[in-house]
Amino acid sequence: MKWFKLGFMLFSLIGSIANASDTFAPPVKLTPKLEKQFDNTELNIVANNRNMLANTNKVKNGKISFFDNNMVSYLRYLSREVDKIEKGNYNKALLHTIRATGKGLIRNAKTFQVALDNRRNEFTPQQYNEIKAKIENMGGYGVYIRNTAIDTGIKYYPND
Repeated sequence: MKWFKLGFMLFSLIGSIANASDTFAPPVKLTPKLEKQFDNTELNIVANNRNMLANTNKVKNGKISFFDNNMVSYLRYLSREVDKIEKGNYNKALLHTIRATGKGLIRNAKTFQVALDNRRNEFTPQQYNEIKAKIENMGGYGVYIRNTAIDTGIKYYPND
């Protein structure tokens, strides 16, 4: 088991080094109109993040099920915005918000996993594995957008 963990850690380290240059596209040239649009997008993402956190807390407390329609719509919205950002539609503030959003997704995934483990007896093994896979995907997506936002910030905003 020890060797497996060591091998897995080395493999993931090699993968992260190989992907170290992965960044979003260069930021578009800002105009006042774009700056306002990015500010509005940032506010919408922050509101979306608050809704996701509220949803996560309800799941944690057993009030709603995992990945209900609201959570799915929050994740879809976030995915659409990240698609735009990947193409260069961002400013420094929006990039920082996306980084924080990735960190929030990681935290939400950990909370979901604890809640799932606590309620394991409520699910069949198949249901448990399906929910666990969704949680892992959500956490992995959080890691992707957080790390890519950090690398992009370092590349395009080096003095910050």
